[in-house]
Formats: sequence, structure tokens, C-alpha cells
Amino acid sequence: MRGDGGPYCSAYPSAGSVESVNRCCEPSDARFHVAEDLITTVVTLLLAARNAPDLIEDRIQVVFSEGFGMDQNHFTPLWDRMGAWAPRRLSLDPWGKGVCRESVMLLRADDSVQCDPFSRGRRILPLGLGRFEQVSLIIGQSDDSFKCASSITWAASHYYRHLFGLPPLSLSAPSSSDPSIPQRRPINILWLSRAKLDAYALKHDDWSKWRGVRHLVNEPEVLEGIREGIRDFCGTGACHYEDALENPESWTDNAILGANDSVPIRFTSIDPTVHALETQVHYVGHTSVLISLHGGALGLSLFLPPGHATMIELQVKEVSGNFHFEHMAYEMGHVYEQVRITRRVDVDSVVRTIREQLERLVGQEKIEAQEKIEGV
Repeated sequence: MRGDGGPYCSAYPSAGSVESVNRCCEPSDARFHVAEDLITTVVTLLLAARNAPDLIEDRIQVVFSEGFGMDQNHFTPLWDRMGAWAPRRLSLDPWGKGVCRESVMLLRADDSVQCDPFSRGRRILPLGLGRFEQVSLIIGQSDDSFKCASSITWAASHYYRHLFGLPPLSLSAPSSSDPSIPQRRPINILWLSRAKLDAYALKHDDWSKWRGVRHLVNEPEVLEGIREGIRDFCGTGACHYEDALENPESWTDNAILGANDSVPIRFTSIDPTVHALETQVHYVGHTSVLISLHGGALGLSLFLPPGHATMIELQVKEVSGNFHFEHMAYEMGHVYEQVRITRRVDVDSVVRTIREQLERLVGQEKIEAQEKIEGV
């Protein structure tokens, strides 16, 4: 009730709860920061369900408060898949005066709700978790990294993959009824390029020192070196190279191989700048080994198959001590490797790291196959 005895709320919209997403100080369209928001959104839902179990059966709408700009946001198609209704953007589509919601879930830096646009709803669920760096599960700046898996980040990855029709790897292809046949699958290696992004920035006067230190001057040489390195690795006959750039339809062929089948090792590269989000998720979601320079595009690693991928991060010295993507990889159960580089990449060091991972992956398949045949 108001101080004059009148009601705060004159109307309630259709039944349902609201989850408020508020990022006032960071870009809302940077892939890494969006990955943070996606994970903390899941945290909000989990905490809300624990504090108010009846919400599990409720319908929810994501609402972006004033600090979360949505104009020119590349991730709008992702947010649109969440909730019973499309997200509401208060800056463009505010609720009328006197309209309140049944339940509001807030993930904030403190428990204060006085200034929240929904604070006059019937039920407020403030889920304050301290400073934002503590709210985020992917703490990036610290004295040392950690190597722990996170059931919450793992669950978030499965949930967002599900929104794009990507099932867990164990369900993505039928298993053989013959126990003597090992569960061997093709290996997909994906390079995330920044070349077109950099070219656009140069052309449109959007260059910066931070962009410059991460600009690779010999990317074509690196890509050709990777192709040749895979061909050389497969020279023994245990595997064979497939160019997924020429045959993109092969990328999703994840059929289980026979015990004596040669393992296809596919390689391709994409530049997220020129692809729709659905295409980016399509490629990353079927990737075994993800390779990228340190940058926001590695936020797409949220869509890697949880527990079944390898991330190789190329880092220039200017980003030393930044563990964002290393933590993200370990939290989802992936193998993580870091390669220190300069703007002119040492091709041999990158190829050597990829080869080590291929030896592990192909060798692991051989061991598992033998154990299955021997009934271990």
C-alpha cells in the first residue's frame, strides 16, 4: 500500500515471473560477457527454485533493465529462446505506471531492491552474492588459475546447447549394440579467426591498441601449417584428413566408427564476425578441439560438448594473467592448453600443441577400444 492508503499496483500482467538481467558497466554484446550473463542467469534460476520451489512450475520472462543495451546485440537470437515470452527491454518497452509482477528474481551486487523497477511486485527474491566478480563464476583476474569442474557451468552449457538443438554427445549418435565395437568418433578441429573483424575495424576507423596487439600478421600461414600438420600426423593410416571448409556438411557427421575404421580428423575456420549466431553455435557445438587467440569469441566455448572437448588458447604477453577462458574450460570439464605467441605466430609451436592433443585423443580411443574388446 502507498502512504496515502492507495494500492501500488493497479494491474498485474499475465501470470508469470520475471528474471531481471542488469549489466550497467560492461558491453552487453561482447561474447565473453554474454557467456558470464548466461551462466549467472542459470544461477539465478537455481537459487530462485531453491528459495521458492513453486517457481519451478511457473512461466518466466527475462527482462533487461536500463543498463543492458540490446541495440545491435549479436546475441538477441539466444536470449529470444529463453523463457515463455521473448525478452522485454525496458528502455524500449516499459511497463505502464502501476503495473507489477507476481515474482521478481534479482541477481545483484547486494540485496537492495529499493531502486529496482520491479520492486513493487508482490514477491521479491533478491539473490545478492556480493561484488560482481564474485557473482560471475568465471573469475578472470587473479594471482593463479584453478582447475576445478563446476556442475553449474556444466549444466548451463547443456541447457544453452539444448536451446539450439544440440543434445549431449552420448545421445547425438546411436550406440552400437555390439559391445566389442569401441565408441570412436570423428575429431573436429575449429579455428576462430579475427581476420575479418580486424579488416572491418581498419576500414571503419575502429582500430585500437588493444586490437592491434592481438592482430596476427601470418594467419594464412598458421592455417596452412595446421592443415599440413594434420596430414602429416595421419600419415601412419590411423586417421585421415578431411577439409571441412570444402565439405562443410561433414562437420555434423558424428557417427560412431568401427573398430578398424580410420578416424576422420576434420579442420575448418570461421570468423564469428560474418556468421549468424546460429551458425557459430552450429560449428562450436560439434567441435572437438577449439583454437583461438584470446578474445571474446572464446565465450562461444560455452557451446562445446561438456566434458568432451579441448581448448587451445593463443595468448600474447599483453593478456598474461587473464584466466577467463582457462577457468571456463576447466569448469566445463575440458582439456585446456595455452600457447604463448607474438603477432607473428610460431607455426611450429601451434602445430606441435595440436599434434600432442591428437596423439592423446587418438591414443585414448585405441586404449578404450582395446579395453572394451577385452571386457575391462
